[in-house]
Amino acid sequence: MLENLFKYLPTPQFKHYLPLTFHQQQIGWVHLDYLEILHHFPEIFTIKSDQIQFTEKFVQAPFKERTAQLAEFSSALQQTGIITNWRDESYGIYLPGSDLHNALFTIERGVAPLLGFRVFGVHINGYQKPISNTAIEYIWIAKRSKLKKIEPHKLDNLAAGGLSYGENPLESAQREAMEEANIPQILTQNLHFSAPFNYLAEFNKTIRNECIYVFDLALPETFTPTINDGEVENFFKLSPKEIITALLDGEKFKPNSGLVTLHFLLRNALTSFSNNEKTLLQQKLGLI
Repeated sequence: MLENLFKYLPTPQFKHYLPLTFHQQQIGWVHLDYLEILHHFPEIFTIKSDQIQFTEKFVQAPFKERTAQLAEFSSALQQTGIITNWRDESYGIYLPGSDLHNALFTIERGVAPLLGFRVFGVHINGYQKPISNTAIEYIWIAKRSKLKKIEPHKLDNLAAGGLSYGENPLESAQREAMEEANIPQILTQNLHFSAPFNYLAEFNKTIRNECIYVFDLALPETFTPTINDGEVENFFKLSPKEIITALLDGEKFKPNSGLVTLHFLLRNALTSFSNNEKTLLQQKLGLI
């Protein structure tokens, strides 16, 4: 019964990658097929048989100089057509254990996956506020635009997006809620931070290593989200049972959003899974 849910939890084939280190600490993964590209940038990367290192000169450079060098690297990848999902948005990259503090450098969002960097995002579980202490009856789910380059037409959380450098998670969540679903600040001031959720997967010869800041948002029965920036083509108010059916299909949800939705359902006791199944899923999602 749960096999299709595990499609959202693919295990990367790390044997096809080399770790990328900064001053002896791993901060990324690079697919073997991309090593030739990195050979053209010896001032930034040193490639060894078992790892890729940022050069000592790069490590010793100040933040602005590192960022500038990687901007040149990124621009070259765009100009040669290696990177096509250019976002014109900067992500901060950090040492392990230093999330959102003391960035080593920033890099174009569309380039970050090629180097397997840990990046950050926000997702919002929107739901209709229940009466009194009754169970949640409806959850708002978005359907991604067919124009999206990644996972078009898939089901998604009410609002979600990457965390740009210099922005804090709550600010980002409020912005995404307005941009994608026209949710005003008077409602987003009720955003409730749930937990960071770590998502690790492999996609098109890249390691997607994402820390998602999960927010829950209770919305009044009278409120209906509406399309704003075109990233979404529709919103649906679904029951937990309908959502579980979609999740068990294994293909209907954008993978990380499906996991964030499952995370919400389990936290709020909205599934009909057996105790053993719940325990297994909670372990997979880091809830216990």
